[in-house]
Amino acid sequence: MIAAAAIAGLLLFKPTQDCAHDPLPIAVSQRAGVIWLALFCTLLMGLPVLAQLLPSHAVAMVDAFFRSGLLVFGGGHVVLPLLQAEVVPSG
Repeated sequence: MIAAAAIAGLLLFKPTQDCAHDPLPIAVSQRAGVIWLALFCTLLMGLPVLAQLLPSHAVAMVDAFFRSGLLVFGGGHVVLPLLQAEVVPSG
């Protein structure tokens, strides 16, 4: 059904003219991109290890919120069950 709708959309709704698009007004240097990517990977790998090594509740919470934000694409209705499983004690 989705494939049929995609084909129908391609056939029925063709653009009438080509529009020139302006580039995004945000400029990010390659160095800044590498720094942010390195920070992301460091947090991705380091927070779970740090949460296991340090018995700190704060580090465990930061790890839970980081993983929930990392894995979720959507709104609060998607995030809340993940956070509930991590934050609310069972029983």
